[in-house]
Amino acid sequence: MKILVLADGASSHTERYVRQLRVQGCEVVAASLEPGSVIDVALTRSALGDFASYALLAPELRELIVSEKPDIINSHFATAYGFAAARCRRRFGDLNAAWALTVWGSDILVSPNKSLFHRWRVRYALSQAQIIVADSTYLEEQTKLYTKGAVSVIPWGIEREYVGSDEALKEKSNAWSDSVIRVMAPRPHERLYRNDLLLEGLAPLLRSSRIALTVSASGSMLGPFRKRANELEVNNNIAYYDTLARDEYIGLLKEHHVYASASSSDSSPVSMIEALALGVAPLMADHPGLNDFLDGPLKAPGLFDSAKPETVVEKLEALMAQSSAERLKMFIHNRNRVREMGVHEDNIIQTINLYQWLMCENKHS
Repeated sequence: MKILVLADGASSHTERYVRQLRVQGCEVVAASLEPGSVIDVALTRSALGDFASYALLAPELRELIVSEKPDIINSHFATAYGFAAARCRRRFGDLNAAWALTVWGSDILVSPNKSLFHRWRVRYALSQAQIIVADSTYLEEQTKLYTKGAVSVIPWGIEREYVGSDEALKEKSNAWSDSVIRVMAPRPHERLYRNDLLLEGLAPLLRSSRIALTVSASGSMLGPFRKRANELEVNNNIAYYDTLARDEYIGLLKEHHVYASASSSDSSPVSMIEALALGVAPLMADHPGLNDFLDGPLKAPGLFDSAKPETVVEKLEALMAQSSAERLKMFIHNRNRVREMGVHEDNIIQTINLYQWLMCENKHS
């Protein structure tokens, strides 16, 4: 099977996705406006901006499709490459290929609420996809608000080699006797992820040196974050890290006790799945998009109310107060949920099977 992937070349999600498709035996041509290590074709960016870049790609995509003759055209992110692919299919037809769209979360959960124009872009992109893939049941439900098309749920998972063993999880549960609890907030400093809320909520524990915080050094709001950390007199207990290779990132996350996220919107985030697999306790703003993995009686310990910043520290202190036995039970439950749903290699096999089904449907239609 030959797949043309249209996605953000600079994203680690795109890199892992394309690499694993190739490992599983697919022939992949990856095309993007952004450079990246797995990108084969550099698409032409318009000087008129992002929207024009996607809107004007149709002729270039047609030439690429005619040249490469893919079985599947898989665009990613509805308002970006999904919109570009939709424009191409609407203008030039199927071009002897099947058309799949992978939605990422904020394209469905955030973009439609920005304006009627954004909502139209989402509906337009979805309308031209023969199959849509979402990473959570919640994202599936929200996607169906804008389309009557078929939506399948396949998470973005973690590689099997990183999933923690029972013995490793036991060691992690006992490590909370350390004098300082290490918290990692790996999501970039952008408005959506609200790292400022985490900073305000955790400030009392940072000032008393009961915890240490590790955050990404990327994002447009990094400067204001650093400034506020200085004002709160907590910067001495905050470490900043730059982009890391995959093994290095997983190793860094594994060294921490707690994974923290205050995102205003979420759908089975990969960084959460990674934390659950490694025995790192989730401290997160509660969203229905987390329910596929954080479910049942063990869901509650680290989920806080984002409307009440004081609950951040309350939930962290509740996690710190758990016994090793309680913590291990939670870790094993979380790890098992990842084994069931969130192993990257299995997720890609599911994706390939779905695409093979779509190809068969097209041949018999």
